[in-house]
Amino acid sequence: AALPTAGCGFAHGRVRPGGESGLHPGRSSSDMNDVNDVSAAPDRSPVPRPTAFPLASWLFLTLGAAHAAAASVDLLSGGAGGLAAVLDAAVALGVVLGLAVYRTGPVRVVERLTPVGLVLGVGLAAVASGVRGASSDRPWLAADVVLAVLASVAIPGLRTFVIAVVTAEVAWTGALLGGTASVTQETLGTWLLLALLGAFSAATAVGMWWSRAWQLAEVDVAVRAAGRQAVTDVLTGANNRRGLERAAVPMIEHARRSGEAVHCLFLDVDALRAVNDQAGQAAGDEVLRAVHGALLASIRATDVLARWSGDQFVVLGPGTGTSPLEMERRIRSQVAESPPVPSDVWAGTVSIGSATLVPWDSGNVDTLLARAEEDMQLRRSLRRQGRGRTASGTSWTRAGSEPSEGERPSNPPTVPPVETDQP
Repeated sequence: AALPTAGCGFAHGRVRPGGESGLHPGRSSSDMNDVNDVSAAPDRSPVPRPTAFPLASWLFLTLGAAHAAAASVDLLSGGAGGLAAVLDAAVALGVVLGLAVYRTGPVRVVERLTPVGLVLGVGLAAVASGVRGASSDRPWLAADVVLAVLASVAIPGLRTFVIAVVTAEVAWTGALLGGTASVTQETLGTWLLLALLGAFSAATAVGMWWSRAWQLAEVDVAVRAAGRQAVTDVLTGANNRRGLERAAVPMIEHARRSGEAVHCLFLDVDALRAVNDQAGQAAGDEVLRAVHGALLASIRATDVLARWSGDQFVVLGPGTGTSPLEMERRIRSQVAESPPVPSDVWAGTVSIGSATLVPWDSGNVDTLLARAEEDMQLRRSLRRQGRGRTASGTSWTRAGSEPSEGERPSNPPTVPPVETDQP
């Protein structure tokens, strides 16, 4: 059977698989139900048709072959007779038709009808076995009910599996006892063996089903872990680019349908290269982890956080979001509580730009990210220019004294106001 699709809730800021992005066109999109849980998103890509026989096909192929052989024997002299031959032939034909529909029919239809078809096939095979054993006065000919009961292992759902096993056992017992005139002293031992055979086959089927369910659960856990790794940055635990791009398009589509805006904050860690050069790569990693933790504590539950590149993070969320100055203040405050490195190595500063995509804007994810990055670069440039002009405007002052008239410049430079966190 096809492996189950795996879903797993992530921590704050995770994104989901599926979704066509302007960053990598051609990928399927998914509706946004919970932006933070990216790997659990439903996949709208076409369901692949199986290329090999799964367990259900092999079990029922064996069952059909056994009943086809029994149908030919039933018509021989001393066989079980015409009724048993018809039932055995019906089982064999049903298996062939079922496999043909499974391989060539519409996938969605097959998914709906397969459980019902499996239960009916198991029940019919059990009836055919019981009728054969009763019609030939040789009860041991009904022993092939084991194949019918074991074929029910291929049924995925627990309730459907139980229904199939119970149906097979009841139908087999009813057909076998209903067609037998009496139980004689000579056949008593055979009947007892058949009863034990039916009980043990049912127990074996239950054990095989639970074993298979456990194996599928292990596979499901592995698939979920792989899904997390595919969209997660190893160093910080935030989403990586793939995770962000899979959340961005569904979020924008959902916001446009709802008439809401989508905002983006583009963050760059200041002087990270200097931290690496001065204190080592490990210190730079600690700075990145600290910034990631500060961002997690500062953004909303509906926002998506991703590490965009080496020293850059992106926050994407519905609405207009938080202003860059306020976010910078929050991050400095969070980092100051537990500095990752000494303040003389890194002052705890970051540069943030923002952009907003309104519902009537024709832009896409690339547009939003480009605007936010451009705004970040502009804010950083203006801040550096303001600091430089402030330094050049005060360079003529002497320590502890005012300059004389001859030393004071006739046209001192005009210093533009520097951005502060105060409104």
